[in-house]
Amino acid sequence: MALGLFDAHLHTSCRTQEDLHNLSYFGVTHLFTSAYFSTCPKTLDELRGRWDEFMKYERARLAAADIHAFLGLGLTARNFPGRGYAEVLGLLETYLSQGEIAGLGPIGVFGDNANEWDLFKSQLRLAREFSVPVVISPPDDLRVTMTYKMLDVIVADKIDNANVLVLDVNRISLEAVLASGVYAGLRVVGDFESAVELSKSSLGERITVATNAGEGPVDVLALAKLERELEPGTQTRKILFDNAYAFFSRNDR
Repeated sequence: MALGLFDAHLHTSCRTQEDLHNLSYFGVTHLFTSAYFSTCPKTLDELRGRWDEFMKYERARLAAADIHAFLGLGLTARNFPGRGYAEVLGLLETYLSQGEIAGLGPIGVFGDNANEWDLFKSQLRLAREFSVPVVISPPDDLRVTMTYKMLDVIVADKIDNANVLVLDVNRISLEAVLASGVYAGLRVVGDFESAVELSKSSLGERITVATNAGEGPVDVLALAKLERELEPGTQTRKILFDNAYAFFSRNDR
């Protein structure tokens, strides 16, 4: 297995095949990707169709670019159909029971309301039931506050810390995330200088790096640029590859 760079989250369905080949050319050998919708599906059947298409084609697209894909599905208020709560969760459970996904997520609470918290907790229970890694993403406008609140729920629900990755961790939230025992994801697109600083000042334990981008322009060199900023060695290897691989490979599909 070639050890290159591991992008802990990128919506590859928003990227062209040329983008994927460029990622590979500049060192990305593994990544976690999840289904991305620019518009919210209106029905359960529409959601199923989009998820089926993602699962069918995305692994093949990444393999064609010589990138090993870890596929994920998850629900937030932004991609949840307006009706059929139990049926939608049942569809996600079906994928989990068939061993279709390597990680659940990204999930997160953006509006801090009862419905979103219920959806978040329901998916945590599924992750615990099926022993799959869960990836959590806070909203940009309440990043620190919602990170802390979601960590409190994880502790209260007795979720295995080793099965949780929190994305978009910054200078303020990193200490609390690592102290809770979960994995931390530094964002290299949009927060590059912070990712460099935090990578250099850490011991590398449980820290991963992610492009964490959807639609729009993406710097495919971001992880390679970060690698150039860091001193070669065990700490850097953990941040750029080993930690993410250890997290996702336990349930690799």
